[in-house]
Amino acid sequence: MGWAWTAALCVLGLALAAAGVAAAAEAPGDAGGAGGGPEAVDLPEGMSPSANALARPEALKPFWDALSVTARGGRAVVLHLGDSHLQSDLLSRPLRRDFQARFGDAGRGLVFPYSVAHTTEAEDVVDESSAAWIARRGSVRAPADAPDLDPGLSGFALLTRECPWVLRLGLKDGETFDRVTVFRRSGPEASALAVSLHADPEVLERAGAVTRDVLHIVRPGDTLYALARANGVKVPQLLKWNRLEDSGIWPGDRLVVGHRREAAAGPLPGGFEDVGILPGGAEAPFEASVSLPRPVSDVFLRAAAPLSPGASCVSVLDGLVLEHAGASGVLYHAAGVNGAQARHFARSPRFLDEAHSLKPDLLILSFGTNESDGGDEAVAALVPALEKLAAALATGGTGVLVTTPPDGLAWNGRRNPRIARVAQVLREAAAAHGWALWDWNAVMGGAGTARRWRALGLMERDGVHCTAAGYRLQERFLWKALMEAYERR
Repeated sequence: MGWAWTAALCVLGLALAAAGVAAAAEAPGDAGGAGGGPEAVDLPEGMSPSANALARPEALKPFWDALSVTARGGRAVVLHLGDSHLQSDLLSRPLRRDFQARFGDAGRGLVFPYSVAHTTEAEDVVDESSAAWIARRGSVRAPADAPDLDPGLSGFALLTRECPWVLRLGLKDGETFDRVTVFRRSGPEASALAVSLHADPEVLERAGAVTRDVLHIVRPGDTLYALARANGVKVPQLLKWNRLEDSGIWPGDRLVVGHRREAAAGPLPGGFEDVGILPGGAEAPFEASVSLPRPVSDVFLRAAAPLSPGASCVSVLDGLVLEHAGASGVLYHAAGVNGAQARHFARSPRFLDEAHSLKPDLLILSFGTNESDGGDEAVAALVPALEKLAAALATGGTGVLVTTPPDGLAWNGRRNPRIARVAQVLREAAAAHGWALWDWNAVMGGAGTARRWRALGLMERDGVHCTAAGYRLQERFLWKALMEAYERR
């Protein structure tokens, strides 16, 4: 492999042409699959492709075994946890597609209505609702008087007290599914839910029954004070509308900055085909699956009336799993949360219970960026949180893969020295616990590479998040490392 890398670098040079990377981002990366590997494009100066190998790949034997039987009708389940690098799905989507192109497509996996929650949406998902929802992400602790907002499987909680309501969740690009698993909350006030289909996926939009808030997508440099002034409101109003405990906001978040709702002129539209009824009340299971009569790209959840006259109506959603019933292949679940640290997932019993039910063959833990911004306390809490996640979720034969964070810049545009420290902490922890490790920080080139990536259009202006082309290049390296380890198993 070393000769191939050297030849590729000599021929292609070290300067990364933005157009070339953008074109490469559209083609699948592969090591033993359908396309060229990361060496097929020019690489940024300072990268260390020779470091692109998994440490302790034998730790992933349960996953290698699961992959090897997909050709005989088996499934391999991946659960990938992380922060904003993962929430947009720009990294996990091409990885999911590469896995499924080679080993079979068992379904889309975990999805969440991010748009309804006013935050960064996965690029292949569309969602809308007739109700107004309260959302809380796992990086913000739920108040003591609102335990229903403790985050669940997706790292989020989504709550409404309106009733009745309809929520649509669909997949783009012709993707389909024929089995839906809904993760939600039980309780005395929990409403029953109908899982429904409709001949017109845009029925809510056409009927004018979509509740809309005035939204703003947070950009680097935005502050709550500036947004309040620009929209003629007060900071306390923004805090209340968005259920924020403090003024911390993150690029990519969708904030409610005003109320200009389009109420439905009449009752909610009809014509729904109910394919499953999920009971409400205190005894309702947090996980319920419904088989659909045919493959579809859109599903609707609908809340029934309150359980008794005058009773409250509460609905809390944690996420949905969309799959191809009975299909072999890879089912890839990704749960990323803007601003999240590993301890934010580990501190939620609800998340741990729901994630455990997925029974992953591979648990990928991709944290470190926000710990590097959180000071010494956050760095010290990283390894204990990973230990708790691994102990709770990697049971009964699950491989654990830890990834180091990319290089990045601090809020003031200067180099963030804690990232190198966090990367070293992760290397040492993975070695001590026998976890597999993919050292992306080292492959990227370590300290000082973020500025070069940003200058080449591979990293956003904030110096933290990659562009789509940057995440695609990262995915090519990870896919190559995984497949080379799989072939040598």
